[in-house]
Amino acid sequence: MILWLWNIKISLLTDRILKKLTIHIAGVIATDKDALKGTESVLSCKITGLSSKATVSWTKGDQTQEGTTEGELSHGTQISTLTVTNPQEDTEYTCVVTSGEYSSSEPSETPLSLNVYGKFLLFSQAMKVVNSELR
Repeated sequence: MILWLWNIKISLLTDRILKKLTIHIAGVIATDKDALKGTESVLSCKITGLSSKATVSWTKGDQTQEGTTEGELSHGTQISTLTVTNPQEDTEYTCVVTSGEYSSSEPSETPLSLNVYGKFLLFSQAMKVVNSELR
């Protein structure tokens, strides 16, 4: 999922008073991921268009998650990660980004899914491939 935050400088002339409005643009990209049940998986959230490091947290429902890294700012981009150590079922997580430069702005919330599958699914998919090649 991609979410854009805006950063545009606009000058308004109202009643002979020059007013400036700044809107900030940043992109947040978070992609769903598949994981084998019980196997550690790392989710990532890429924030682009930054001029300063953002504050990033991860939630599942209304609970903040442990095992996160905010990432470092490099060339206007920051990648935050969440390590899920023992996934057991499909779960939706949310990457919550707050501007490091404009902390009073609303945080952006970008959801992504961790889709968990079992070994049986892998075996049955492999058998389909083998069967189709034998025909």
